Amino acid sequence: MEELIRHFGIDWRMLLAQAVNFGVLLFILWKFAYRPILGVLHERREGIERGLALTRNAEKRMADIAVLQEEKLSAAQQTALAIVSRAEAVAKEQRELLIAEAGKRGEHMITEAKRVIMEEKGKLREELKHEARELIRDGIAAALMKMPPTARDRELIDAAVAAMKK
Repeated sequence: MEELIRHFGIDWRMLLAQAVNFGVLLFILWKFAYRPILGVLHERREGIERGLALTRNAEKRMADIAVLQEEKLSAAQQTALAIVSRAEAVAKEQRELLIAEAGKRGEHMITEAKRVIMEEKGKLREELKHEARELIRDGIAAALMKMPPTARDRELIDAAVAAMKK
C-alpha cells in the first residue's frame, strides 16, 4: 500500500490537512448555510401546508355558502309563490266583492228606475185624466147644448142619483 501511495504521490500530512480543512469547511457550511436553508425550506413547507389547509377550509366554506345560498333562494322562491298566491286569492275575493257590489248597485239602479217610471206613469195618468175630464166636459157641454134643457136636466139628475147609489 505504501508503494501505491508513493506511486500516486499522496502525502499523508497533506491528506490529513485537507481532511481537516474539509471538516472545518463542512462544519461552517453546515452551521451557516445548510441549517438556515433547511430552516427556510421547513418554514416554506409549513407555509404551503397552512395555505393548502386554508384553501381546503375556504373551499369547504364556499360549498357550505353555496348550499346555504340555494336554501335561501329556494325559501325566497317559496315565499314569493306564497305571496303571489295570497295576492291572487285577495284579488279574486276583491273581484267577487266588486261584482257583488256592482250587482247590488245595478239592482238599486233598476229599482230606482222602476220607481221613477212609476212616478212618471202616475203623473202621465193624472195629466191624462185631467185632459180627459176637460175633453169629456167640453164634449158633454157641446152635446148638452144641442139637447133641449128639460131633457138635459132630467138625464143629469138620473146620472147623479145612479152615482150616489153606487
